[in-house]
Amino acid sequence: MRNSKEKTAGQNRRKLLDRNSIVFALSLLIAVILWIGVSMFQTTEVDKTFQNIRVRVPFEGSLPANNGLQIFGDADFTVDVTVSGKSYVLNDDNFAGQLDATVSLSSVREAGTYTLPVTVTCALADVEITNVTKTAVSIYFDETVERDYEITEDIVEADGYLLPEGYTAENPRLSADHVTLVGPSLEIGKISSVLARVELDKEVTGTETFQAELVYLGNNSMRLYDAQIPNVTLKDAEPITVTIPVNITTTLKPTVDFTGAPSYYRNHDVEYTAAPDMLNVTIPANDSETFNAKEIKVGTIDFSEIDNTLEVFTFMLDGQDYTFRDDVDRVRVWVDMSGMAKRWLTIGINADGVKLPDGAEILTDQISSVQVIGPEESVMATTLGNDEAYAVPVVDDFEWQPGVNTVPVRIHLRTLKDSWVYGSYSIEVRIPE
Repeated sequence: MRNSKEKTAGQNRRKLLDRNSIVFALSLLIAVILWIGVSMFQTTEVDKTFQNIRVRVPFEGSLPANNGLQIFGDADFTVDVTVSGKSYVLNDDNFAGQLDATVSLSSVREAGTYTLPVTVTCALADVEITNVTKTAVSIYFDETVERDYEITEDIVEADGYLLPEGYTAENPRLSADHVTLVGPSLEIGKISSVLARVELDKEVTGTETFQAELVYLGNNSMRLYDAQIPNVTLKDAEPITVTIPVNITTTLKPTVDFTGAPSYYRNHDVEYTAAPDMLNVTIPANDSETFNAKEIKVGTIDFSEIDNTLEVFTFMLDGQDYTFRDDVDRVRVWVDMSGMAKRWLTIGINADGVKLPDGAEILTDQISSVQVIGPEESVMATTLGNDEAYAVPVVDDFEWQPGVNTVPVRIHLRTLKDSWVYGSYSIEVRIPE
């Protein structure tokens, strides 16, 4: 009985051993087959395309760089490269770094656009470059130059532009009279002139400033480029503006101011007549203060110029800030003081408080024939002594010279508030040599 059980157990062990041997043999066979398959796949010749390989342009130290040329425009190129080689080599994550795409600049000897072949090589010897998507690239070489251009304004009246009746647009004013352009000599050489163009498309009722569009004209005066001319830039990046003064014509009364007036006339108007009595004046439309004032000052009259007669003063208008219409170039002003009396006086000199040079000697004791004008009851009825009428030397900004100097004086009438001195007077003062 025991022998039978042992015999059965032995048979079972042999069956199990036979079964494991079969499994092991099968596993080994499968592993060998897989190894052979993988090895065959890894060593199989395949084609693979690598995209966006940057094309190297070795400009530094090149022949065009040494000749003073620069690259203008696009010089950033990529190519797709198809390579044939072992699968395990091409599938390496770092394989793309073994590819080198470059162009040679040895043929670039002068300015121009060159079509340069792209050469692609691989650092590994067991691969073959079979295709390159871009076999050549176009690169522009030139010398950088600067050139100054005068600017001419160009005002375009587009649809919607309106200048109301009574308004006029005057000559435009540019923020700069020239620009400096920087760029390749071939491109700069195509530009003959520069316009500052402004397009008006709305109602304009006042002086306005517009940012101009720069327009570059070629040698045939035709439009060449706009402000985005390729490879050309402004040396000064400040925008160019155009100011268009807008004026309006109005009617204003000419007036004059009086200086040196006695105190009475500081509170009472001086009567005068002007011809023409009204002026058609073109003023800036933004000058609302002048427009609303309804009058315009054309000159100043000093009381020392007014005699006891009918005096006529002429004021030219060419020095005014405004434009006068109707061919009017002057205004005449009549001041009638013929009803006033005149008296001739001899008065003394009062230099108290006047700063004279060291050693200065006043040679004039008194001034005779001083003409005093005013109402008869004031001028003739008053006894004028040295306290009421005297002459004071005017030395402010006076340039003293050694020897005798003729110095102007100002006549003071202390008691006559409605009278004035007609004419100009002076004294002599000696300065030591």
